[in-house]
Amino acid sequence: MTFIYCAAVIILIVLFIIAVAEYFFAFAIKRTKKPTNEFSSAFRRLLSGTDREYLLDEIDRGRKFLVGDCEGVSVRSRDGLRLCGRLFEHKNEASDTLIIFSHGYKSSAEVDFPVLSKRFFEAGCDILAIDQRATGKSEGKYYGFGVLERHDIEAWCRFARESFGERKRLVLFGCSMGAAAVLMALNLPFVRENVSAVVADCPFDLPEDEFRYILSHNYHLPEFPILPLTSFICKLRAKWRFDEFSASNAVAKTDVPILLIHGTADDFVPATSSVGIFEASGGKCEILLVDGAPHGFAFYREPERYLAKVDEFLKNSEKKTKSEVNCREK
Repeated sequence: MTFIYCAAVIILIVLFIIAVAEYFFAFAIKRTKKPTNEFSSAFRRLLSGTDREYLLDEIDRGRKFLVGDCEGVSVRSRDGLRLCGRLFEHKNEASDTLIIFSHGYKSSAEVDFPVLSKRFFEAGCDILAIDQRATGKSEGKYYGFGVLERHDIEAWCRFARESFGERKRLVLFGCSMGAAAVLMALNLPFVRENVSAVVADCPFDLPEDEFRYILSHNYHLPEFPILPLTSFICKLRAKWRFDEFSASNAVAKTDVPILLIHGTADDFVPATSSVGIFEASGGKCEILLVDGAPHGFAFYREPERYLAKVDEFLKNSEKKTKSEVNCREK
């Protein structure tokens, strides 16, 4: 009887662990029918009653811009998914810069870049706002936490080169998971050779580290055996592992100018992630830490400082690009 009892307990524990791993996979990796709207109320909580309340109107105008006149475009991912985006192009006057905005986890350009997309379009840049796989109008059943999306970023860069030739410099601008994706994409030769600059706002480094943090911080659960088991399930179904690739691995191998931005009050992706990526680059990256900004809110915490830094960074990276072109021509 004792043996049977012990065996039953062990079986129940194993089944419980498998159930937790299945739940975690379904919650974190499988496509959500409806994108999150939590940031809409968060914007209001953060900005209402402050000297930055005017940004609420800017957000509304930016969202109207993003659902306004544009060209619907699409590419095929390397695993056959149709990925969709919206191209905002200056028709009457040529723009020499295309910014590809890469939104975050279960999000959209309307949530992550309403003000910035409109602002940079009005400054003369063309804008490509993409829907990540398994999000918006793009196909896909699973999120890839940058491991899969990095190849999607490459597909969008190829689309840009095929559409505009060499006449536009390409800038990647990502937020959260979208920031991790654009950094990871720098491991791919085509991206490194064709992208002039990368802005990564609140990226994580390795998906496994991010999941470890969420398990501990949000659920107060140990990583073992839940994390390796969920990663195994993810490999079987979504075709990628949590420890498969990191942003720091890609950043260490590139000379493409990179600006990292992170809020010090980020409790979803800790600012130590950007600091670790910065250190892995050997100091080649630039980094802006915004005191007191939660996840994805660095711009709304210090908009003037944020824009000044991004503008300076893009201007300097443009000079570097032109210098490199002149050297090649000589």
